[in-house]
Amino acid sequence: MNKGTEIFASKHSKKILTAHITGIEERSFNEKPTDCAIIQDFDGYKIILPSFVMNVREDRSVLRSLVGSEIDFIVVGIQEDEKIAVASRLAAMEIKRKADLIKHEAGETISCRVVAIGASDIVVEFMGLETKINKKEVDYGYIKDLRKYAQVGDRIQAKILEIDAENQILQLSMKALKPSPIEIVEKNYPKNSEHAGKIVNIENFGIFIELQQGIVILCPPPNWANFNPNIGDTYLVRIKRIDRERERVSGTLVRLIKTTTI
Repeated sequence: MNKGTEIFASKHSKKILTAHITGIEERSFNEKPTDCAIIQDFDGYKIILPSFVMNVREDRSVLRSLVGSEIDFIVVGIQEDEKIAVASRLAAMEIKRKADLIKHEAGETISCRVVAIGASDIVVEFMGLETKINKKEVDYGYIKDLRKYAQVGDRIQAKILEIDAENQILQLSMKALKPSPIEIVEKNYPKNSEHAGKIVNIENFGIFIELQQGIVILCPPPNWANFNPNIGDTYLVRIKRIDRERERVSGTLVRLIKTTTI
């Protein structure tokens, strides 16, 4: 079945179609200017998805963040003479939630679709339900930029921590599919040992020192004269506490080894 035929099948039998958003443009719906997601050249047809059936806040900046995303949709109207089809993502998501989400349970490893990336979360869609994976559930250690872990349109693996199809609850973790570094810490960085590491983040409550990928220690700011830390500085740190249950390591700064500034 070619895509042109699929458009008509979607309109008449609610067949779910899938494609990537290629752009946004303004169209008039109910005599009101409306921003729309666009899928160009779906076998010669332009697919138009008004923001009010996209299951997102009606804001152009939100639609803009979805360009490049793969989405599901159902065709709700066809203008054959202009080769235009109006579609709804919301309708497709509702069908998938009711038919497919209930088949899954906590503990499963799933493949989900990345639809947006924020400063603190990766927004994914699975079986018609969107959810956010907080950076704390993306990986161990300090994460500066989530785009190093996923891009809009990617499919990523995650573990279901909690799922309730009826109440549309879905909690996922990418980190849960990776081995915990706490065992490496206990073996290679025992309590009271001292190691060199680089500053990866600075907050009022402490300095984050990375010893190796995925292993970051939180150290309180020392009461040193002229203490002026910078991202990338190398310090000697002493391991003070290893919390296996919370998978956290804390320490204290011993001395500056190398600074990034002159």
